[in-house]
Amino acid sequence: MKPDNIFKTQLEKLRVSLLITLLSFLLVAPSAVADGLPFKDRGRTLACPKSNLTLDKTQLANLNISSQLMLNATQQNKIERETGYKPRSLFCMTLTQAKNTCTCELVDTGILTSANKLEIPHFLLRNSRKYSFPELNDLIYGFIDKSGEWAIKPTFRNASDFRDGHAAVNASRFEWWHDPDFVDKSGKLVLERKRNLLQKKDDTGNGLILERNLAGKCGYTDTSGKSVIPHRYSSALPFSEGLAPVSMAENRWGFIDTKGKLVIAAKYQEAHQFKDGLALVRGIFKDEEVRFFINKSGSKIGPYCSEAHEFTDGIAVVELARTPKRQMAIMKADGKVIRVEADELGQPSEELIPYVVQNRAGFIDYQGKVKIPARYQSVGSFSEGLAPFTENGALGFINKNGTVVIAPRFKIQDSRGPLLSEYTTPSFKNGLAPVSADNQKMGFINQHGQFVIAPKFEKLAPFSEGLAAAAVLRKK
Repeated sequence: MKPDNIFKTQLEKLRVSLLITLLSFLLVAPSAVADGLPFKDRGRTLACPKSNLTLDKTQLANLNISSQLMLNATQQNKIERETGYKPRSLFCMTLTQAKNTCTCELVDTGILTSANKLEIPHFLLRNSRKYSFPELNDLIYGFIDKSGEWAIKPTFRNASDFRDGHAAVNASRFEWWHDPDFVDKSGKLVLERKRNLLQKKDDTGNGLILERNLAGKCGYTDTSGKSVIPHRYSSALPFSEGLAPVSMAENRWGFIDTKGKLVIAAKYQEAHQFKDGLALVRGIFKDEEVRFFINKSGSKIGPYCSEAHEFTDGIAVVELARTPKRQMAIMKADGKVIRVEADELGQPSEELIPYVVQNRAGFIDYQGKVKIPARYQSVGSFSEGLAPFTENGALGFINKNGTVVIAPRFKIQDSRGPLLSEYTTPSFKNGLAPVSADNQKMGFINQHGQFVIAPKFEKLAPFSEGLAAAAVLRKK
């Protein structure tokens, strides 16, 4: 086949593909903006009102592919008065764009149909899907105190730990996923401005807040919202130890200082924040993808690794690259490496590291010496002097001498491998750990294995600032 014929064939395939995509959009989008169009939502039919908004020039100018359209307070209040739904932002994908006109498909679905007009159906298309996950449909979250009583009654779709007097929750009646709300310890939702500040808290480092603008570019502001480093990066992470990883283009990461100066060249495929003076990066060495650590001058410290984790307690767990067989190791902050005879290494904690040999698990110290032999079916990291372990699918706890303190009689969500997941394994905090006796209801035990809060909850998180997030089934 001639080259021009090949090109025509590929062009025709592309044209057909785009036509199918456009038809799929048209089957959804027109119905999304029809007044009063009913939507099925778990057996109920909901009216779908719409509201016209006038976009300001900044919003219209920054509206582009995959951008987030932030609504101002006036626009939010207008929609809430007309529909009972208060959106904070709209995610849109531009399909066509003229000088003053865009046609967009929105996740908080709506269509920008004519010059500066936005039509928004506020019972969202994504909410009309039938979710099969019981925790989404049936669970409501609140907070309990150490007596097991409700300090904040369960009314939320989700909830997280308390930090500095506030916890992130989902208080929306309509949306499963959206920017978090925040409650104080009385259960009162904070005001919008404070909510915005709390939401940005995790993105703050060295007094600067990481922020993404409507065009999808990242920059940094101070706590008052004043721009300090312009929004010019395709991706970025918060500052740590005076430097921040930024991506100048796809898969080209480097580091800037608090003035915005590029101090480590953008040449890495991936970069993490600095910890203990070192940052984990990913790059290419002799045509092989490797991970390694650099210091603040950009110099490599330590070996090339096929896998590596960020520093914890002054050490990093790594798997060395370019070795005849899999070689696990412990790396110190000075680059010194201690090779370990293990198939896997877990998360360091309290001077001990879980390790696996021949599918059995135990613990080594930070010098690589065996402290508790690999004799358990599975183990998790230590917390407050105790570590979870399993035998025959039952969970118990051992101390740092390997002595069983709490016999294995509790259920575990995930024990498929010798290393228990830090996300699903119970750990002690403030002397209490959330466990399940029957793999259904959860309660809190003390370090003697006694239930001090009866197992009557569907889900529990560890206590934080005197309160613990807890979930129960929603009453039908």
